[in-house]
Amino acid sequence: CFVKGAAASPCLTNATCLCTDPIFFASMEPCVRSSCIIEDALLVKNASKARCGIEPHDSGAMYTEISTIMTSIAIFLVLVRISYRQWVIRLGLGPDDWTIIAVAASCIPCTVINSRLAIFGIGRDIWTLTPNDITQFGLHFWIITLLYFADMALLKLSILFFFLRIFPELQFRRKMWVTIVVVILYGVAFVLTALFQCWPISYNWTRWNDTANQGHCVNNAAIAWANAAVGIALDIWMLYLPMSQISSLNASLKKKIAIGAMFVVGTFVTVVSIVRLASLLQFRSSDNVTYDYTGVSLWSTVEISTGVICACMPSMRLILIHFFPNIFGTTAQNSAGTPQNNR
Repeated sequence: CFVKGAAASPCLTNATCLCTDPIFFASMEPCVRSSCIIEDALLVKNASKARCGIEPHDSGAMYTEISTIMTSIAIFLVLVRISYRQWVIRLGLGPDDWTIIAVAASCIPCTVINSRLAIFGIGRDIWTLTPNDITQFGLHFWIITLLYFADMALLKLSILFFFLRIFPELQFRRKMWVTIVVVILYGVAFVLTALFQCWPISYNWTRWNDTANQGHCVNNAAIAWANAAVGIALDIWMLYLPMSQISSLNASLKKKIAIGAMFVVGTFVTVVSIVRLASLLQFRSSDNVTYDYTGVSLWSTVEISTGVICACMPSMRLILIHFFPNIFGTTAQNSAGTPQNNR
């Protein structure tokens, strides 16, 4: 295969030139794939990269640090929010609180799995890993994909239940309940699709080394793009709904502007979702999944954490008003417009 690649290259016997010649690699790699088992092909690629002095990628530590910091902030804000409602104002927990608790609770196993992904090779080149590392990477990536789909649905439900709590208008509440049903269906559909995207299920983490076609999978790129598109559409709709109700609140213009600004800040989650789309391009076809999937996995973690932070912002504002009324307002009640807003 080396001879075949060198023969097609204009570099021929110049080793330095061969190391940077795309024609050489484009000619050699198909030969290696067809002639060698996958494990040997990866060994050949690792050896050729090392021989050429090409430094392997390694962003696993950065991945772990960012994911841990983001999820820690999200969990902390949820704990503050729940503690305030439960032990300071003693109003008890509503559906919006329980759903955000569920998201925060799942952030704990997500952090553990992200750490395991770093151990098993995320952020590194696949040809530098052992076969067991690659298999374990596939297993953990599949699990965290399921958690991501579930968390995004629960996060949207928490925000929708919060809207139900603060906006009493009947027609608006009907729209909310319809949207809630849609979000539940959205979450269930994508969790089940991800769960059974390969058959047998174990093929999710063993297909990388399958030479006998012992399983099959649907297009995971199509699943990821469909989920992102539906999620962004729901985010835009969920931003429109409360903005359409602000004018009817029993509050001063200044307070209405403040409330509207708070909802607008929530669009940052949508911005993160849109930025995440760029990382989905790697789902089309990748021969280096452990490195190429780093972006989408990291942005997914940031997206969920940012969503939790934004979902806690209304509570954080009430907490600041409660403890620092001279700075942030007079009472929690008139900051939101009606007593119902504080329940």
